[in-house]
Amino acid sequence: KVTTKLAANTREKLDSLLRHIRQIDKIERDMPVLIRQLTANGENERLDEAYRHYYDRQQERAAAYRFFLLLATLSMLGYAAFVFLRLREKSRSLQLAASVIAHAHESIIITDITGNIVDVNPAFTKVTGYTREEVLGKNPRLLQSGRHGPEFYAGMWQRVRRKWSDPRVEANYSEGGIWKTTDGGSTWNPANEGLPDPKFRGRVGLDIARSNPNVVYAVVDSYDTGRPAKPGEHDAYDRPLPENSNIIRGMEIYRSDDKGRSWHKTSGQTPETAQKMMSLGNTYNWVFTQIRVDTKNENKIYVLALGVSVSEDAGATFTPFKGGGGDNHRMWIDPVNPNVVYTASDAGFTMTNDGGKTRKEATGIHGTQFYNVELDTANPFHAYGSVQDAGSYRVAIDVRNGRGMFRPMPWQSAPGGEGSTHAIDPVAPSIVYSHSFYGNFT
Repeated sequence: KVTTKLAANTREKLDSLLRHIRQIDKIERDMPVLIRQLTANGENERLDEAYRHYYDRQQERAAAYRFFLLLATLSMLGYAAFVFLRLREKSRSLQLAASVIAHAHESIIITDITGNIVDVNPAFTKVTGYTREEVLGKNPRLLQSGRHGPEFYAGMWQRVRRKWSDPRVEANYSEGGIWKTTDGGSTWNPANEGLPDPKFRGRVGLDIARSNPNVVYAVVDSYDTGRPAKPGEHDAYDRPLPENSNIIRGMEIYRSDDKGRSWHKTSGQTPETAQKMMSLGNTYNWVFTQIRVDTKNENKIYVLALGVSVSEDAGATFTPFKGGGGDNHRMWIDPVNPNVVYTASDAGFTMTNDGGKTRKEATGIHGTQFYNVELDTANPFHAYGSVQDAGSYRVAIDVRNGRGMFRPMPWQSAPGGEGSTHAIDPVAPSIVYSHSFYGNFT
């Protein structure tokens, strides 16, 4: 049976092969006839024409494709050049920002979107004592002192300083004032009931009474009109006041006994004290005026301005405090012994251990700031310079024994003042010209 089946399969395959052979023979017999018919009727020219038409169409399509490819290539090159230039611009911007951050004196923290620290600048280590490696990946909450709860205050103000004038609150600037948070800074609410109208609010300084946290003090630079200027009156810089001008109120003291819910003014309640308050800040309220409360006595406060003043009656009256310097920016009062007061000013660092009866100046801190330096042609020559809040000085420099061998010499007063520039006659070095604030020459 198997043999019979194989024979049957073989016969089928042979029959199929024979059919294909007969078909091929038929095509071969018919091919000459077909060729004669095509050549006789001119079909070969039609085939050539069709072929050329097809070829031309393909060439056109190829040219269009090449043109499109060229445009795409040029577009990609242009986009790549644009991206490269943008990346280079961004790189330069980032390099500049990195340089600013790296050289800033203020502590700067950079976090990711989750609030974790990804980088800090060198000043951060100087200010906090933490190294960069110690804080990477951590939350800035590690800097919390734990010395106060989630409730605290912030003063905000708007101002514009125009040429030749101290800054003033501009029209429509009404967002200044005091803000309070009770949840560690997540949300803030205004706390301005009893303060001057928003259009008169300038700089705000704040402090809390450690002996009674319900008591909060604010020193506000008020731009409300205090009184008309007197004929021929000059301002604090000895500039004549314009006719029909007004003197602003300036420094005002406000106190809250309910943690900022409401405020009442404690200063300037009599004509005499009101007049004194208008000159107490000496126009510097907009720059650095601050207020500090004695750590044991909620009614004893200090205000920091050009000088330091102290009040024993919650701001009703003030007397000068001898424990400060000039242009006072910071004050620390010992929480255990409030007679110990440290003050930081443009004049340096001062301290008192007896409540201001006597004071000491810190030595060894090289904080003198020169605005400029000018040299004369004398022999030995002198270096002139104006010092922040300390006038102008000069010192003789004798380099006859070598630049590394000159001996220290005492400084002498020189013409000019703070912020002065000097021009010295090169032939007669004893003739010195100086220029200072508001067009003053000496």
